[in-house]
Amino acid sequence: MFSSVASSTPSNNSAFSIHQPTGSFCYESSLTSNRYCSTPHHPLQALASHCIRLAFGDQVQWVADGLQSIGATGEQSAVTFSSLVTLLQRKQVSVTTCVKDGPLGSSSGFSTNNSAGKVMEKSAIRAALLVLIQHSIVSVRRKPLHGSTSSTNTKSAPCAYRYHPERAARLDGCRYARYVEHMKRAIDPSAAIVVEILLLHGRLRTVDVVLKTVQQMQQQQQDPDQPSSQHHKYTARETVVDAMAKLVRGGYFEFVPEISSPSSEDDAEHEFEQPPPKKKVKTEETPQKGSRSTAGKAADALATKSGEDPAILNLIQGNAQYKSTLPVDAVWRVNQNMFHDSIRALCLGRLVAELYGHKVQAAGSLVTAALKYRAFLEHSKGSAAAAVRSSDSSFFSPGDIVRFLPKAVVQVMEGKASKVGESVVEVITKAFMELSDLRSPIVVRRVGEDLFEVAHASLLQYLRKRVIHQLVEDRHGQVAARIVAILSQQGWLESDTLAKQVMVPEKDTRSILHELYRSRYIDLFQLSASHSSKQFYNPSTSMYLWCVHEERLRRKVVDDVLTASRNLRLRRQHESEVVGREWIERARQTFDDENEDESDKMNQQKFELGLERID
Repeated sequence: MFSSVASSTPSNNSAFSIHQPTGSFCYESSLTSNRYCSTPHHPLQALASHCIRLAFGDQVQWVADGLQSIGATGEQSAVTFSSLVTLLQRKQVSVTTCVKDGPLGSSSGFSTNNSAGKVMEKSAIRAALLVLIQHSIVSVRRKPLHGSTSSTNTKSAPCAYRYHPERAARLDGCRYARYVEHMKRAIDPSAAIVVEILLLHGRLRTVDVVLKTVQQMQQQQQDPDQPSSQHHKYTARETVVDAMAKLVRGGYFEFVPEISSPSSEDDAEHEFEQPPPKKKVKTEETPQKGSRSTAGKAADALATKSGEDPAILNLIQGNAQYKSTLPVDAVWRVNQNMFHDSIRALCLGRLVAELYGHKVQAAGSLVTAALKYRAFLEHSKGSAAAAVRSSDSSFFSPGDIVRFLPKAVVQVMEGKASKVGESVVEVITKAFMELSDLRSPIVVRRVGEDLFEVAHASLLQYLRKRVIHQLVEDRHGQVAARIVAILSQQGWLESDTLAKQVMVPEKDTRSILHELYRSRYIDLFQLSASHSSKQFYNPSTSMYLWCVHEERLRRKVVDDVLTASRNLRLRRQHESEVVGREWIERARQTFDDENEDESDKMNQQKFELGLERID
């Protein structure tokens, strides 16, 4: 889906790729390799680094790993561009001198130094850094130099830009497909295309988002027999503008300041100098009862000054709601937190429906609507949301969540209310009161006469335990999952006592315990029965106690999931770049190869099925 992002594919003779057992297949930089990296291997950083490499290329991966190594070693929290260039070149020199497998090949963006080997140019580092900033993987902090804050003109004063890696944003690329699929169900397919375009480009201005989305929709709906008309194109603009307005009002898009353009001087600490402020374009006043030609002329004049599409500007400027919601000069990016909260609301709602759906009608839909309401108030734009946001953001009343319920659930509530002679809000209130009486896990807490609070921490803990139990069962079997559950509840136990509770022979219990211990899911504590320190170790007089530390188990399971996800991505990359490279290049050609035989076609079909299975 986002194949166009990876404009620079990893080169076989890349200057910061190491020799892998798979030959020319390169998937990591020297900063993330166990062979050359001084920091210990971390599954989260390895998966994030590989995601960046697939999306933006090996040069961006090298810069991102350099920034991450700064945070990992604790040298300083943020660095300037000059410090970053020095750091990357120093690490490149140290890696190049350690490589004994042969001379490194040439690669774009590198200059040869006879004394130090390959050194990445500053222009390539700057370009990679701008890509990371564009996609919010690196944040920028502006700091005036030499006490320039006391100056009268602070905007034109020299300043230093410091760059800090955002660890939470490095794995967002793994969730892009889920965001798009979620938006298809939450709003409509047009909104999903808008989200996909903005995720693809990182940050865009209002008119650029609409224009690129319209082009994408035309490519998907293009018919070679019937050429697209201007009426269809104008209708697509209206649909995209309306979908984008819904996304902004719902909090799925957030406004970000525009990125400053760097200057050519990069030798000093203030290499990125603040550009002069742009002059605001004066928009002509909209006539009260003017004709469409007058509004069109105003949009054309504004488009001529700002270089935007006049048709899109006419749509935005001609509607009061669009004009206040979608400023023309605004720069937007996807609000990751809103997507996380929305998807979390759906997951917890399905969990509550599975646990208590037979006791309380529409229990899952009620919990999902309550969580969506709180996420809307936290991330959306509007005076009403800001007023509620200033108070406690965890409480809600049943009347607030009615508009977030599905239409089918509202119709059922209305039918139930008409039978008992009550309102829909009263029926929802009774349902939440029934949910507040449930325990293990706690779903809803009643904090007032008509105020409730969703116990999302309790639900998340219960869901996390279920996921861990399922993962242990899939890897080591049902008996091992039962052992982990008993140890997490009762604490330190001996193997014979544990065998009685699990109802498994003691010999099999010990074997499973050692398997879990090797997987680092459980811990072992040896307690010697002898009080003499001079006595040697004696197994017959020692006690072996087994226990589970929940936080340590959770971290280990998360690391296993991240490692498995990275291995799957590496397998798919190896299949597409090495195994099926010839078939992929042949599929891009327009003509058919007459020399193809049936066996080759069958192998190609097996290869395509293998890729689908990995996906």
